[in-house]
Amino acid sequence: MKKKLLAMVAVVLTLSMSLTACGQTTTDEKTQTEAGVKEGKIDPNYRDEYKVEKVDLKAEDFSESSTMYKILKEGKINIGTNAAFPPYEFIAKINGETKIVGIDADLAYLLGKKLGIEVEIQDVDFDALITGLSLGTHDLLLAGMNKDPEREKSISFSDDYYQANMVVLMRAEDLDKYDSLDDFGEDFTFGNQLGTIHEKLTKEKFPKAQNKTIPSYSDLIVDLKAGNIDGMLLEDVVAKSYASEDPKLVVNESVSFTSEEGMAMGLTKDDTEFQKFLNDFIKELQDNGTMEKIVLNNLKLAENEEEKAE
Repeated sequence: MKKKLLAMVAVVLTLSMSLTACGQTTTDEKTQTEAGVKEGKIDPNYRDEYKVEKVDLKAEDFSESSTMYKILKEGKINIGTNAAFPPYEFIAKINGETKIVGIDADLAYLLGKKLGIEVEIQDVDFDALITGLSLGTHDLLLAGMNKDPEREKSISFSDDYYQANMVVLMRAEDLDKYDSLDDFGEDFTFGNQLGTIHEKLTKEKFPKAQNKTIPSYSDLIVDLKAGNIDGMLLEDVVAKSYASEDPKLVVNESVSFTSEEGMAMGLTKDDTEFQKFLNDFIKELQDNGTMEKIVLNNLKLAENEEEKAE
């Protein structure tokens, strides 16, 4: 049985990554890439292929109420995440140290590189992220988070940086029983993390099915394997990452559909200056092909980290 990597997420972890103006790889970054090279599935210098243009901005270029002013003045940005959602963010034990890795960790690295500032990532409970942003504990949320009307009452969002198809993760032994939306009736129980877009979409798309909410994704996976729930509605990249960790799990793509909302960055309500910068940053990565490379690299990273844990 493969070691359950995500069981480590109960520990609150702060990971600091010092980013130099010239974009040199720091010790933390080098160690982070080692998670995906043991089997030679990913280049140890994979971040070298990411492209982002460094900008020369000063705090005084922005209003004092903007997060841009704060992070440029301090030379540091604090990013909140919940590292239990591979390949967006997850925790790997590498050389005896725990590290936060994933798509959002790569975005954090590139954001720091673009601005020439230090990046600190804090791993907290998902339901504490928005509170942390509102209290100023975090400057930005990078947590595989979807836009949601309720969340938008408290915070603002960037443009979507990635939009994936939604699929059902389930036990391989049950795959042949479910070929369409109509097959998911009262005898099928979905598991969802409380308060997520997945819970909302499950109720909308599968109204006849049962729904069970659990605080963390790691507990949901345990329940799925144990038969306490029958499936989970997830983004395809996330579901495939989980399925790659255990042959007993499989992705049912016959019922896939596109979510109306993709993944976005969460920021302080009505901070239009920071929002514009983030939107331009996201567009740059999408236009130059870096965003696609980030997703592919972290799919490999998540899969290979589990192979090392065997």
